[in-house]
Amino acid sequence: MESTQVPRKRRCLPSPERKPKRMLHYYERQKHEMDALTQELCELSKVLILEARKKAAREAKKESKLPSVWETVARHRLQSRLAVEARMEWLQKAVKGNATLIEDLRGVVRYRMTISGIIAAQLSTSCPRLFPNPSDDVLYVTDMLDIGDMYQQSRSSVIVD
Repeated sequence: MESTQVPRKRRCLPSPERKPKRMLHYYERQKHEMDALTQELCELSKVLILEARKKAAREAKKESKLPSVWETVARHRLQSRLAVEARMEWLQKAVKGNATLIEDLRGVVRYRMTISGIIAAQLSTSCPRLFPNPSDDVLYVTDMLDIGDMYQQSRSSVIVD
């Protein structure tokens, strides 16, 4: 059995000595493009590796729950500052309350001293009795002091409201 195949044409590249000039240009340009692409591939590979490292570092930073030193220091300073501000506010309110109490006590003492002075003056001039009837001066001073206290209370309630 004979095969009746047609012999194939051999395709072979022409040797560089036999290549036409136009083909030499083409091969040189192809070689330059290949070199440029290889160099660009190297550069882009480096960029890709750097980006992968940065991404891994960011993910590791997100995963780590330990705060940095400056964050810890800042948090402690903020907490201490807020505690000091709260303490200062409490102390200011306490001082204001004590000042009001002192003024009230000062008024009571003046009131009692005035009444006791008038009563003592009245007792020294009149006959000594255990329970003397209050004079008009004592009643007048008592009423004036009561009116002054009521005026202060109404004035402070108007200012506060």
